Amino acid sequence: MFKFQRIISAAGKWTDNLYFEKEYIGTMGLDEEGLWIKSKRNFTIGEMNLLLAQLINGNPNLSNEKMEILPFETL
Repeated sequence: MFKFQRIISAAGKWTDNLYFEKEYIGTMGLDEEGLWIKSKRNFTIGEMNLLLAQLINGNPNLSNEKMEILPFETL
């Protein structure tokens, strides 16, 4: 099960910390270009399916957004 922790939200855009079970795996958000995910690890197809189902269940309008998956960059 994925968990989300809202970091910032304004004008319909948002950024969340992303957890899988209790493990922090990255960040995700919605901006003017669409949905983006920055993850420290790759997802299985089942995990990606679960993540998308949770997101769309929480906000059905996300099904119309473009999505970009990016590598998590550490400083």
